[in-house]
Parts: sequence; C-alpha cells; structure tokens
Amino acid sequence: GPPDPEARAAARAELGITGDVFLVGHVARLDPAKDHPGFFRAAARAAGENPRLHFLLIGQGLEPANPALPWPRGADRSRFHLLGRREDVPRWLAAMDMFVQSSRSEGLPNALGEALAAGVPSLATEVGDSRELMGGAGRLVPPGEPEALARGMLEMAGLPPEERREMGRRFREHMARNYSLAAMARAYLDLYRRAVEPFRPAR
Repeated sequence: GPPDPEARAAARAELGITGDVFLVGHVARLDPAKDHPGFFRAAARAAGENPRLHFLLIGQGLEPANPALPWPRGADRSRFHLLGRREDVPRWLAAMDMFVQSSRSEGLPNALGEALAAGVPSLATEVGDSRELMGGAGRLVPPGEPEALARGMLEMAGLPPEERREMGRRFREHMARNYSLAAMARAYLDLYRRAVEPFRPAR
C-alpha cells in the first residue's frame, strides 16, 4: 500500500537519519553484474553536489567491514549506511526517498519491482525488463555510466516532493495492474483459455 509515515520515521531513526536527509536506496548483493563500483562513484559524485544526500545499501557483501567494497577516493563514508543482507527489505524501502538500480545486466529485476510496488520513486539502468517494469513513470539511464547515474540522482532529489509522490503513486498503480499475483493469474488463465479454445468441440 501507500508509504506509511510511521514506518518511515522508525526505520530512519534506526539509521540515525534526521528529517532533511534525502535517502537514496540500493538493494543488491555484491556482484559484478550489479555494478556497485559505478553506484559508489555516482553516489560520491552526487553527494559532493548535494549535502542532503545519504545512501542506504542492502545486500550480501554490503557490510561496512568488507574490504572488497569499492569505496571511491575521498568518499564521505558517514553518508553511506550499509546493512548487509536483510530479510526485511520492505521495512527499509519505507525509509527511502528514492531507489536506484545500477545493474549492468538483469533479467526481471526483483528489487526494482519491490521498490516500485512500494511506491518508491526510482531510477534504473536500462537493462532487462526495467523499462516495462517502470511503465514510463521513472528515470532510465544507460548502464555503466556513473555520470548519468549521478545526474539522475541529483535531478530526482531536486524534484518538488509532490512530483515524486505522484511518480510513486503511478508506480504502485502500474505494478498492481500489471505485476500483482492477481494480474499474473489472470494472464495465465487467459493464456490457458486461448490455448484450449481451438480444441473445444463446436456446440
């Protein structure tokens, strides 16, 4: 359903984040296909231009102590909140002002789908089914281009709040209409009916 202000406040309080912070989320295990180096570079670049930006990273390998994390030189690490692998992703989606998918390749991006269904304004690389999933309401950038990703983050952080809310609402409706279990069940039923129709005996 629509974002819950109490859930948002509780999750942000747990991260130690105050009111004016614009929280950018990223959910993906540490894997070359997910392009964390590109995300970190884009984040550090955008953070340099907008002091309100903080980043929440969730996924296996995203533990603060992991020496394999691709920190860019001079990144302000205090603005990055790393939670590692979590089973309660929806709880953290509620804390985000924006979701970013930075992948170089994807099939059907589950994390993006979850963010969209939760109504989180999203920016994604144009890989796999990202365009279809977003239904024309989000921002798409080419994969492997941290500059474009940084620009997208800054643009979205600069939108009036009501424009971002409207984007979130459109995501929720699009996902409910096209990707809910009910919608999928209807699509399968339809497919099944079309498949058996030719074999029905004529009345």
